[in-house]
Amino acid sequence: MAAPARRGDGDLAVPGEPDRNSPAVLALMGKGIDLASAKAISAKGITASRISKCGDSELGGLGLSTEVRRTIRERRPAIPTATVRKLLFECRWTCCVCRGVNQPIIIHHTSEWSVSKDHNITNLVVLCLNCHGRAHSTSTISQNLDQSSLRDAKRTWVSLCSKRDAETVFSSSSWGIMPGFWDYLNHSRIIDVASALNVNPMQGAGYQELLREGLIAADGSLCWPTPTLPDKNTLQYMYEGSRSVVHVRQQYYVSLLKEICKNSAFFDVSGAVSRKLAVRCSANMIIAVTGRHRFRNQTKIHFGPGQMRFGYYRAFGLQVEFSFDGWETTSSSSHGSHTSGSWRCTSILAVRSIEKQGKMFVASCTCLGLGTGFTEHQGHVPDIAYIKQAGDEEDEGDSE
Repeated sequence: MAAPARRGDGDLAVPGEPDRNSPAVLALMGKGIDLASAKAISAKGITASRISKCGDSELGGLGLSTEVRRTIRERRPAIPTATVRKLLFECRWTCCVCRGVNQPIIIHHTSEWSVSKDHNITNLVVLCLNCHGRAHSTSTISQNLDQSSLRDAKRTWVSLCSKRDAETVFSSSSWGIMPGFWDYLNHSRIIDVASALNVNPMQGAGYQELLREGLIAADGSLCWPTPTLPDKNTLQYMYEGSRSVVHVRQQYYVSLLKEICKNSAFFDVSGAVSRKLAVRCSANMIIAVTGRHRFRNQTKIHFGPGQMRFGYYRAFGLQVEFSFDGWETTSSSSHGSHTSGSWRCTSILAVRSIEKQGKMFVASCTCLGLGTGFTEHQGHVPDIAYIKQAGDEEDEGDSE
């Protein structure tokens, strides 16, 4: 018999067992129940609403601790499921203190609910049961997990996850050489976002060379025309021409894009197990999405700026969509085929807004970059939280 596949919740995925992302399991976690117990209870057909009506002896029979039973008997309002899901994803279903893989986890209020009455995500942290026990006790020997230390631990862990997500995406990219290369860069928007995040444009690779040649301004923005660059309207795409210029200029903007991702609320949602991608996206977040994108022309212009195209990725009840200028593609292949029709690629997107349209969540985004040939993202933190499940890349409900 084949061993059951590991999942990112500290358990083994057993056929027929409730998925950790199922609304029933998340609702039970919102009641203060740890993940392993929530899955076991859900498997028995017991919902969060039903468990609220159980007596103490019934709750004890479900293996719940005295603390959890008291919370349920007090009829404390549940943490909203959307908040639970977003918190667990931010923390990668992992304890923010010990960061141990395969540890049973629970949601903890940094400021006690009895005092704060606060279910806001800023007052919540993911802990393993061992660290949760420490958070509810004091010690004269080991460091106490008080409100301040827990919030610091969460802040550090979430930041580290975002940075490692960025490292994973960009480690497989190159400057037009396999295994991965960039098809499109939104040059002006990259500079704008970098400025908003206080990313110094001088950090970009090749800055001094490009500045010396008059190819960029001091703030990193493109200069055009220059003695070494022809009239825009004679080119199909802006990187057409000198390979040396192409290489350095592309390297510079990609390096700034990497710094943007490392210094923002960045999430690579490509390998996530849950189909509820929409709740992971919010305005002002920067995300990476790998999968089959669709593109179509919005104008009939084929030379110079203004070659507007519409792109989108749709799967699992979420559509991310954006417009971009084909003029800013990086090669003839990128211009002619990689950004038209249907193409599997990685997009780096700044989410502007997200709204429900029928059964679909639609995220309107600004595209910062498109890349082809990136390796599957297996280097996330922790690795086990990103094991892809069968069918995760299938588009659902997509028709044209």
